[in-house]
Amino acid sequence: MGLAVIFVVGVFGGVAAAGINIDTCGQMIPDKEVAVLTTDLHCAAGSTAVKLGSGATLNLNGHTIDVPDGWGVWCLPATRCSVVGGGTGGAFGEIRGAETGVYLQSRARASINSVVIRDCVTGVEAEDWRAGRVGASAELINVRITGSTGTGVRVGRVKGENVIVTDNPGNGIAAGSTSCLEAESLTVTRNATSATCDVVGCSGIDVGDLNARGLYVSDNAGLGIHALTARLRSSAVVENRRAGALRSLVISEAPNVRNVACDASFGWGSQSSVPWGVCSLDGSN
Repeated sequence: MGLAVIFVVGVFGGVAAAGINIDTCGQMIPDKEVAVLTTDLHCAAGSTAVKLGSGATLNLNGHTIDVPDGWGVWCLPATRCSVVGGGTGGAFGEIRGAETGVYLQSRARASINSVVIRDCVTGVEAEDWRAGRVGASAELINVRITGSTGTGVRVGRVKGENVIVTDNPGNGIAAGSTSCLEAESLTVTRNATSATCDVVGCSGIDVGDLNARGLYVSDNAGLGIHALTARLRSSAVVENRRAGALRSLVISEAPNVRNVACDASFGWGSQSSVPWGVCSLDGSN
């Protein structure tokens, strides 16, 4: 059936709003259009399931996109794009099995709401070309990312609310020293368990600047949080171990914490064995 245009009654001034039904892979959603999945998509290996233009929205409608070694949703450069779960009764939509679940080209800005991204190499990733990863941004709301063999989230600027990043063999959230993460109610657990992480070292969270409230980072087989700066409120960062040693907070500058439970903190580089004195075991290190 491909693309079929449908019309529904809009909520703004009674003007009808156009929408698009999707039941095949490889579709491009034009600028400012809303597209709705009408069935699960099982796409060819290495392909792209759906591309989004500027201002375009993909409503998964509670369905699943399965695209082995390909790209689930692709947001074009310098666009605003949205992916929503849209299932009945608030059911999540799902993207799985891809090289990248949601891919952002340079300076794209994505909003992802009520979506599960499962068993991809990278869950959400920004293009790393001419600082594109830093220029792109993602807002994640009610999102769960699991099973990523590379990295759960790799985007230069991330805002998250009610997000769970768990059981990813690779990094949880990692985008380098120029990235920033702002989050409320973020859970990052049981990541960094792969053999590759044993060699190169991985983290639950590895960003430049971190500002979070209601953060829970635990049981990562690597550093819990690795950052240049960290401002944490009402959070817990515990039982994260790199090579058997507790390493929950590894921060370049003294972390700004309030009502935070943590077991061990350290600085970077020449200060890597010096605790910051903000966690329960720091006095015994």
